Amino acid sequence: MKKLIIIIILITAAGSLHVLAQRSVHEFSAYGGGGLSTLNYQLSSGGKNVGMGGDFGLGYTWCQSRERVTATGAIFRENWGIYTGVGLGMYNAKAKLDAQETLTKNLTDNEGDQFEMLTSFEKYTEKQSAMFLNIPVMGQFQIRQYYVMGGVKLAIPVNPKYSSKNATLNNKAHYILYDNWAETPEFQGYGPFKRKNFDGSLDLGTTLMLALEGGMKWRLTGDLSLFTGVYFDYGLGNSFKGGNKSFIKYDSDKPADFKANSVLYVYTEKVNIMAAGIKLRLSFEM
Repeated sequence: MKKLIIIIILITAAGSLHVLAQRSVHEFSAYGGGGLSTLNYQLSSGGKNVGMGGDFGLGYTWCQSRERVTATGAIFRENWGIYTGVGLGMYNAKAKLDAQETLTKNLTDNEGDQFEMLTSFEKYTEKQSAMFLNIPVMGQFQIRQYYVMGGVKLAIPVNPKYSSKNATLNNKAHYILYDNWAETPEFQGYGPFKRKNFDGSLDLGTTLMLALEGGMKWRLTGDLSLFTGVYFDYGLGNSFKGGNKSFIKYDSDKPADFKANSVLYVYTEKVNIMAAGIKLRLSFEM
């Protein structure tokens, strides 16, 4: 008898919550966001400052939406779906090196003599910036106004670069065969140099990011809605494809016009991309 009563209660409770409407929804959206958006790395000497950036793009969501009514007459809305699209993320960072010396080996001057270059500096700063084409594949779940999303993003680098402005450094050449040090002349690239500017490309590769987002959805009109939320992206793999390069790039044909590689090639082997911030997404349902 008790079992029969329990079954009747469960059936009655189930009947008190029934589906009013259920439909598939195609949702097209445009979004923009910003906040912390940086290249994350650790230098073997010196430190870094994180950078700010943004994330902009277009999205598409297929979702299964339904409305249910409870025994009290309250309407309970929920949906789940799959979100994808394409976006452009901008990431920045700044490296600061301590006073130190770095050695560039296996160089040859314009007379054919081999030497190595000892470069010293008091302070050296470098900015790195990169754009990534982000392609998300994320699950989305919404209850009433509240939504959460989770998944991954494929991040493809677009024009990553570095630059250093007004650098002050000093070069000395050690001619190993003669066991002799040369600190001049300047036209050979030796001696003190001030207000030097360096720039170039960074060797970053495609990587996969963990992507999380959550917030609220506001209905503006019948088919138009605004999502307001926060997001967090973190690179799961090492996007840096360089490493183990010398600091100085020396050209024996133009010795005074020497270049500098990014400090990332010299002082780190791993770079992750990371972003966290606020996002707005305007969507249109069909």
